[in-house]
Amino acid sequence: MSPKGRVYEPNDEDYFVLGKRSVKLRTSERMLRIAYDSDKLDLSWTAPLVTAYGPKGLVVLAFWVLSLFAEQVRAKQESLGFLEMTGAPGSGKTGLLEFLWKLLARRGYEGFDPTKATSAGIARTLGQVGNLPVVLIEGDRNQETPHARRFEWDELKTAYNGRAVRTRAIANSGMETFEPPFRGALVIAQNATVEGSPAMTERIMGLHFDKGRFSPQGKAAANALKATDAGDVSGFAVHVVRREDQILAAYFEAFARHEAAMLRHPGCGDYRFAQNHAQLAAMLDAMRLVVSNLSDRDVSDAHSLVLNMLVERHRVTEADHATVILFWERFDHFHAQDCAFQLAPENPIDHARGSDIHAISLVQFEARCSANGLRWNCTQQELKRLLKTSKARRFLENKAVNSVTGKTINCWVFQNPNPDKQKKGS
Repeated sequence: MSPKGRVYEPNDEDYFVLGKRSVKLRTSERMLRIAYDSDKLDLSWTAPLVTAYGPKGLVVLAFWVLSLFAEQVRAKQESLGFLEMTGAPGSGKTGLLEFLWKLLARRGYEGFDPTKATSAGIARTLGQVGNLPVVLIEGDRNQETPHARRFEWDELKTAYNGRAVRTRAIANSGMETFEPPFRGALVIAQNATVEGSPAMTERIMGLHFDKGRFSPQGKAAANALKATDAGDVSGFAVHVVRREDQILAAYFEAFARHEAAMLRHPGCGDYRFAQNHAQLAAMLDAMRLVVSNLSDRDVSDAHSLVLNMLVERHRVTEADHATVILFWERFDHFHAQDCAFQLAPENPIDHARGSDIHAISLVQFEARCSANGLRWNCTQQELKRLLKTSKARRFLENKAVNSVTGKTINCWVFQNPNPDKQKKGS
């Protein structure tokens, strides 16, 4: 399709004749099987979508439409946020994704699991499409598989700006490499939230699904979406991109309004967060040029949800991981015991001589937990990685410490934010 909205069909030899040029795709694989009728746009699915999924369904739909203009958006705004869909099994994520893929003429598909793919497979999946969503499903870090050890969420950071996620060598005698840019939009759909670095989590817009909307009406609506034939709705994508000029004009106008309002919202002054969520809010408005049968009330509810997502993203990034919070709760409990009962100085929970830092032997800490019947839901390696992200008590270094016991102990050292309120036990 041309930028002016003209549709081109391949000829008998699978070439697209574009003026004086003839272009053929490099692959014979056809992911999308579009049935397009310029005189027919079926929007009967919007009512069951709202009934089954409410504002969350419209927010994901807005990101779906936004993905069709990923390259144009990045060209002017330099980035495009990632959408994260989390929730317990059976909360509706799969059904929603499979229906939205029907709008893009992809049948019976949800996404791919990066923990079950090779490095080359991940790179190809991310690089094989443009202006389309790429959905990563169930990439849980707890899976003990060889590929899971090779894949980390932080590898996707560069996709935020449309840059290459991986680099591979070209099979020749030279020094050339191939770095395919990421031209799509990233969706992460899994049970748990992504556990990555702050730089990665700041790129994410989180949307949590639960069973709160489940009802007989919602189930009937979800079944109606499931029964929808892709051939009846697959022309939606073409109808959208044919109105590229009008949609993008409306999008950029709405973006300026939403970003300014989000930056003024109490406690939401982070520019990256505001830009990510303003992109979503702007497309909620702009897509109504095509999805014209949405009510003002439904769109307003979806906007409220996006604002709540923004507030929650600030809260999540400013708070410690649940495992880190649990670590400090146990530390404070053990430290209070040391102080209250004046336990023997040869086995303190805190080896620091001063009150401005905590010096903790993780080996002794875990032994203390085991002695009290306290278990962890993560490995020691995972615990160490998470402790380095501690915000309430900032990690300083791992080093040998001159302990209050008079011995040299290898400890993890953290800053104590309240040195005057916490007296050291000995």
